[in-house]
Amino acid sequence: MAQARSRDCRPSANSRCPALNMPLPRYLDHHAEPEIKILETLRGSWPFALVIPAYQETPDFLQRLPSGGLVIVVANRPESDDDTTWFERLRETLPSPHWQQATVSLHKRSSATTSDILLVDRCLKGAAIPKKQGVGLARKIGCDIACQLIHTGQIEGHWIGTSDADTQLPQSYGEALRKLPTYAAACVFPFQHTVEDTPEWAIRSYELHMLYYVSGLRHAGSPYAWPTIGSCIALNSAAYAQAHGFPKRAGGEDFYLLNKLAKLGGVVHTSQPVIRPSARLSERVPFGTGPALQRYCKLDSSDQLTSYNPHSFYALRAVLLCLRQRAHNNHMSLKESAQTCKADHSLLQDLWQQFGCEKAIEKARQNSRTGEQCERHLMTWFDGFKTLKWIHACRDYYPDIQLMSAIESANWLTDFHREKMELNRIVEQLQKSLASDQCYSPDIVCNEPAKS
Repeated sequence: MAQARSRDCRPSANSRCPALNMPLPRYLDHHAEPEIKILETLRGSWPFALVIPAYQETPDFLQRLPSGGLVIVVANRPESDDDTTWFERLRETLPSPHWQQATVSLHKRSSATTSDILLVDRCLKGAAIPKKQGVGLARKIGCDIACQLIHTGQIEGHWIGTSDADTQLPQSYGEALRKLPTYAAACVFPFQHTVEDTPEWAIRSYELHMLYYVSGLRHAGSPYAWPTIGSCIALNSAAYAQAHGFPKRAGGEDFYLLNKLAKLGGVVHTSQPVIRPSARLSERVPFGTGPALQRYCKLDSSDQLTSYNPHSFYALRAVLLCLRQRAHNNHMSLKESAQTCKADHSLLQDLWQQFGCEKAIEKARQNSRTGEQCERHLMTWFDGFKTLKWIHACRDYYPDIQLMSAIESANWLTDFHREKMELNRIVEQLQKSLASDQCYSPDIVCNEPAKS
């Protein structure tokens, strides 16, 4: 599979983003959640921190946690749900608090195969989570606490792991966090959903849809090309603070945070370790794995699944090429860009005007001294959210097609066409080809599209 050129994971000192040198106190003083103020008398130190929001979970997940660190469990419930029995069972499973203040308690576990638990109560004594703030606020509370402990030196390093209670993490997770590159703003781990009650064809088809989208972005040269799954992300605490933490949203909080972090140092799509999220059906969030799998399971087979038309990514490749060329005062026409990228010229003209690309170029030039600065401005403007809007806008011209037909007709996936792989094998190989340990950000200069 052809990939866009990307920065190697060893940038020079001059390319390091200033955001990653920002101190935490400013964020902690003005933007962090109030739970951090409860930690003044907490004593202890840990090699890593992992944040897990928990709602209506059984205590079983406590046995699946990686060992040797501090797991910050944010037990929460929405204001519309008064049931707290699950939280009481969870709390009873833990040893007596080693330390406790207000709504936060530390539970030390002596086993070598476990981590200590810092339990945050936003369920019984603590205030419930407002409906519109959902899992985003829960993740923010936990990550803000981790930032505070990093600031006081009680957590080693700068990385914060984030996951979910229904996700299986390897015992080597803490070691993997400590080995992450210091210059990146975030890292995304590869994933493979566990097979539970959901049909495996539905799970693998959903994974294929996600990975196909990422592969299309890579082919187009987008600096926002990685999968977004909240349970498979690690955050550089300095960049996290610069981005003002997780957005308080009931869904999509991971997508919007990574979109910001890409602009503050880049996102590394690592090859190890593999994270195993649950494929359980769920309606807890408005979109994501659970709701998508529910839709899939209503179909008779994978033949009825659809995904984006490959021509949408050809058009994306063309617009990014033209923007980059124009940033360096190379007067490439839309027609030339369309011909180079095998895109439809009329589509490109319509969307170029619809998205205001000329105005964006003019503004970027006004705020840039060099072509490289102008390109960065444009790639920051045409971010992950705008990229998704572009692909969706292309549906007016190229409606979605059957998922496997999309894979077979995408000209950047020719290796998969030749070998006629089974579904599971395609997902596995596509995952490996995408998890390249490279960093993607608007700072990457890619003046030409990758060759097919």
